[in-house]
Amino acid sequence: MSPVELTDDEWDAQYDHILSTFTELFTQQTPSLSSELKDLITEHPTSACAEALATALIELSKSTPKSIDKPVEAAATALPSFKQVEVDFGGSPYPFDTVFQIRFLDLFKTVLHGLQLQDPTAPRRKLLVDDNPVLTSALLGGSCVKYGLVSDLGRTGDSFVAEGLLLEKPESTKRGSVAEVKALGAAIYLAVAGKSFASEFGNHSVGKVYEPEAIVTALKENVSGPALNDGAKLLVEVRIAFESDKTNLITTLSQELITNGGTGFEKSYTSEEVWEKVFG
Repeated sequence: MSPVELTDDEWDAQYDHILSTFTELFTQQTPSLSSELKDLITEHPTSACAEALATALIELSKSTPKSIDKPVEAAATALPSFKQVEVDFGGSPYPFDTVFQIRFLDLFKTVLHGLQLQDPTAPRRKLLVDDNPVLTSALLGGSCVKYGLVSDLGRTGDSFVAEGLLLEKPESTKRGSVAEVKALGAAIYLAVAGKSFASEFGNHSVGKVYEPEAIVTALKENVSGPALNDGAKLLVEVRIAFESDKTNLITTLSQELITNGGTGFEKSYTSEEVWEKVFG
C-alpha cells in the first residue's frame, strides 16, 4: 500500500490534532495506553503522526518529568508493530518507526544541549531546579534506554554520561554550575536506565565499554564522596548548591548508585523514584 500523502495544510492540521490527542493520552495514562497508541497510529499512518508522537513525549518530559516512564514504555511496546508501515516523509517512503526516531532524536538533542536559537530555557540550564531541561532530558533519555524506545540514543547518552562523570578528559572539565548540572544529569540518566545502559556504556561513542567498576570508580573519585584536597567532588558541589533540606536527597541517590554498581547496575529506578530522590 502506498503511503498516505497529505497537503501542507492537511499535514499541519493532522499534526496539531494528533499532538493534542497524544498529550491527552499521556496525561490520563490508562492501563490500555499501549493499545490506544496503536489504534491512533493505525488510524493515522503518516509522518505527521510520527512527529506528533515524538513531540508529545518531549513535551511531557518537560511538563511532568516524573510521569514519563509509562508513556515511554507504552510507545516502546506499540511501535514495533509499525516497522513495516511506510509513511510519506519529505516526498519519499520511510518506515513510521524511522520517522519517529529521526524526529525524536532531533528534538531530544536540541533540548538536552540547548541548540535552538534564542533558547528561552538558557537561564534555567545552570540551576538545580526541576524544570532544568538538561535534567528532564536526562530522565527521559534514561527511560528511553531502559525500555528500548530509541535505538540510536546510544551515542548521545554515552557522551552525556561520560562528560558528566568526568570519564573522558576530566582535567579539561571546568567546575561550576554547568558541571554540577551535568554530573547530576549523568547520575539521573544512569539511575533510570540501569543495566540496559551500563552494560553498553561507551561502546557507541568512545569505542570501548566502561565496565560497572569503572563507573563506580568515577562516581566515587570524580563525582561523589567527601571533598578532597584538590577540590570538592561534583555532587558534593551539587549538594552545597541545593537548599539544605535537599542535600540528603542528592546524597542518597549518589550512594545508592555506587551500591547498585556493585551488582552491575541491576536495579533501574522509575522516573518517579529518581525525581523524588532529587527534588523531594
